Amino acid sequence: YAPLYAFNGAAIMVNSKDGFQTLSSLEGLSTSEVKQRTRTVMEQMRGKKIGITEGTIAEKVVLDALSTAGMSKADVQLFNARYEDNLAAFLAGRIDAFVGGVTERVKARQGGAVELLIGSAVSDPGIVGWVTTKTFADKHPATMKSLTDNFFKIARHMTEDPKGRATLATSYLKGKASVDYTPEEYAYALAFQYFPRTREDAVRTFLRSDSPYYWKGIWDRSNAFLLK
Repeated sequence: YAPLYAFNGAAIMVNSKDGFQTLSSLEGLSTSEVKQRTRTVMEQMRGKKIGITEGTIAEKVVLDALSTAGMSKADVQLFNARYEDNLAAFLAGRIDAFVGGVTERVKARQGGAVELLIGSAVSDPGIVGWVTTKTFADKHPATMKSLTDNFFKIARHMTEDPKGRATLATSYLKGKASVDYTPEEYAYALAFQYFPRTREDAVRTFLRSDSPYYWKGIWDRSNAFLLK
């Protein structure tokens, strides 16, 4: 029904004690520079055990990073498991790296991990939105518009001061999520998403072909990955 925000939170996590050279951003670099720096970082993963979740962004990030570096999955050891199981295996030292989302990244960082490579540097973001049936949307246009507008209102409120306004969210998540967030960690995690501030901003973000979050390109590339 409506795209709401872009998720840039996936990252390849490694143990900070292992001394890996890391790469957080490739923004502003030329294509050749992106490939060279990604190769430098990913060469460190040659022969290493990496936890992924097949058919999700956690797998796509690794495959895109390997492709950008001129490598293939034959150059590493990929282990398929759920996000939370990969996190547990990583913290137990059974794998060298894994791809985590927001929650797993925060939990891994609490255990001494760092981001080897942020997924958004080499791969597409995820687009998160409202999904409903056409029948319901046609029968309840006011409800759907209210849901959408209220989401943008809440996103504006939280992103204006994520640390200062984190208490309600962190209190709710305490005991429910797999990690208890501090206000600082919540603000850190919130920064992994791009939140349009209004319905009009969302149109510019997701429907314009010159936007990095243009839906059609992400749709086509994601489908090609899933079909393959």
